[in-house]
Amino acid sequence: MKSESVLLPKYRGQCSDKYFKYPSRAIILLGCSNAMIRREKAIEVGGFNTDLHFSADWDYFRRLCDLTDVEYLSDLHVNYRRHQKSMSSGSLLDFNKDNELAIREFLRDIRKPIIPKYTRKEQFCLWMRFQFQATKSLLKAGLIVEAIKRFRKIFQFESV
Repeated sequence: MKSESVLLPKYRGQCSDKYFKYPSRAIILLGCSNAMIRREKAIEVGGFNTDLHFSADWDYFRRLCDLTDVEYLSDLHVNYRRHQKSMSSGSLLDFNKDNELAIREFLRDIRKPIIPKYTRKEQFCLWMRFQFQATKSLLKAGLIVEAIKRFRKIFQFESV
C-alpha cells in the first residue's frame, strides 16, 4: 500500500543556530534533492564528509548555513520514494551512530575559534539533546538495551 505525506520546510534566513537548537532535526528538508546553491558557496563549504553515511547531508548543510542564508519555495518540486533498500530505511542503530559522528564534528567545529561560539554548558546541552532524542527513538522502536547505552552517552560529553 502506498502512503504519501507532504513535508514542508519551516526554516529560512539565517539557519545555523537551528542546527544547534535542534541537533536531530532536518533543517534543510530533502536538501540533496532540491537545493540550489551558489557555486562560490558550494566551493567555500567544501564537499560532503565521506566518513559520514546517513548524516553527510545534515553535516554539509549545517556547514553551508554557517556561510549563507536559506530560502525556500513553498510549492512542491520533489517526489521522494522510500523503499527497503533506501538509506533512510537503514538500521536505527547505524543511523544514530552516524549522527553522533556528525554531532562530534559539529562540536569540534564550534570549538575551533579562540572565543567559542557557544559556552561549554551550551555545548553540553546540544550533546544532551541529541543523545536524548536518539534514546527516545530507540525506546520507541523497542530497543531497550540500546536505548540505555545511548542514554549513558549523555555523560560521556568530555570525551567528545
